Amino acid sequence: MAVLNDQVAMADIIVEGPAGIGLIPGGSGLVALADSSRSERLKLVRALQQVELAAEIILVDTGAGMGAGVRDFLVAADDVLFVLTPDITSLADSYGLLKALHQERDFAGRPVYSVINMVHSLTEAADVAQRFADCARRFLGQEVENLGYIMKDATVGGATVRRTPYCIFRPQARVSVNTRNVARAILKREQPEIRLSSSFGRFLERLQGKL
Repeated sequence: MAVLNDQVAMADIIVEGPAGIGLIPGGSGLVALADSSRSERLKLVRALQQVELAAEIILVDTGAGMGAGVRDFLVAADDVLFVLTPDITSLADSYGLLKALHQERDFAGRPVYSVINMVHSLTEAADVAQRFADCARRFLGQEVENLGYIMKDATVGGATVRRTPYCIFRPQARVSVNTRNVARAILKREQPEIRLSSSFGRFLERLQGKL
């Protein structure tokens, strides 16, 4: 809210983390603000313009839901990554959102990926990934590439208590190794020279076009 009240600039609230990672606290609120009043949306666009070229990769965690704010972020993104769990509701919600995105004219041809989280085995991860990919292909004609899985691990809870990223808390833990593997899979698909000119600009243009 401090950004929207013009008390601070978006760039000033970025928290510097390990390995050059920057975090905007409460970033999920940006998605909700995409559905807010005209004046707030204008401020949001201007604030985001400050960080448009501040990073090589910008990850936006939209959370669950299919509101217009979520769709704006996903339609404008270069890539869309679904994080699913073995819970059946996760598969249903993810498919529902993907179906909603396919009703957006600007979404056609966008790469879609999946990561399976909190799994107990490789077999479970493969099963969830396959079911999501099969549904997307059969009913939407959308290919979904799986980028990996993350095992359920008590290390996460221990790291949370210590307020430390689990990859730093226990770098050799299964969950840390899994996460690094997913990160490598994502980086292999990056095209920085294209992203610098288009990745966040499309989102800004989409929001401005609705004002």
